[in-house]
Amino acid sequence: MKNTKPYWYEVAKGGSFEKTVFTEEMKHEVIRRINISPSRQIKKYFITASVAMLLGIILIMILQDSSLTNISVTKSTTNRAATAVIEERTLNYQYSLKSPLDLSDSGYKRTQLGQVDKSTVTIKEETEFKGIGKFLVYLKAGVGPYFGIELTDLPNALPNELFEFGPGSMTEVEFVKSNAFGESYLRLSGSCGPQVVCSFWLSYENSIPVEEFRIDSAVSETDLDGDGVIDVVAKNKNLHFNEVFIFKKIGERIEYVNVYEALREHPDDDVFYDPITRIFQIKINSNGELKNYKYAAGEDKLVLVDN
Repeated sequence: MKNTKPYWYEVAKGGSFEKTVFTEEMKHEVIRRINISPSRQIKKYFITASVAMLLGIILIMILQDSSLTNISVTKSTTNRAATAVIEERTLNYQYSLKSPLDLSDSGYKRTQLGQVDKSTVTIKEETEFKGIGKFLVYLKAGVGPYFGIELTDLPNALPNELFEFGPGSMTEVEFVKSNAFGESYLRLSGSCGPQVVCSFWLSYENSIPVEEFRIDSAVSETDLDGDGVIDVVAKNKNLHFNEVFIFKKIGERIEYVNVYEALREHPDDDVFYDPITRIFQIKINSNGELKNYKYAAGEDKLVLVDN
């Protein structure tokens, strides 16, 4: 019987396995890996970690800067809002039975003018205002002067009839039609004494002029708040400072506000009004600073504007 050796016998003996060859290329790779210094690997690790840390710090700074910017914007907005409140002055109107600029005792009482026969007086001055009438200064029985008016196209007027205000006179007279406070008036204004201006608003009743009210001051008429109703601005020279008053119809009453009290920062400040620009100006006499204000549209307040 023939003894046959199994396949694995040859394998174990090494005859059938392919021999693995350790090439030159493999040798160089082993040497290269052995030559890599552990210190270089550690250095590379620290560089990588440092870069990561630096990027983290930069990111934190960016986030903080963004947060600070937002805070700054918020503070700036808040400051602007606070400034806006300071730059607006509310006007608190009030009512009085007597105008603060009425040097007489008439107040707001409706007073009919006296009727005088022109033929009984001696005319000293006569100024005509086309389409309205005449302003007259005259003597009565050699006594005077007195002042009064004649009116053009007055219904049911008597011949030679004039209407008397009373004793006194006026110069630099202005006699005009007026729509103050939404009414139809005539306004007579003029210098009636040393540094005093008198202004009278007149209506008609039974063909007789009626003094509705008076303001002893130079006045201008304009719609300040844009509501379609004409307001009256009056300037007054006090002993120590300039004042400005606004007269406005609120409901059925004529009310007023002292702009000086609303704007002044010190007791001796001066307040002025320019009827052309409609600017209310305060002069702070302690440092010479000027501030300009305009009436707000639809609101009873003054708003600071650029000089």
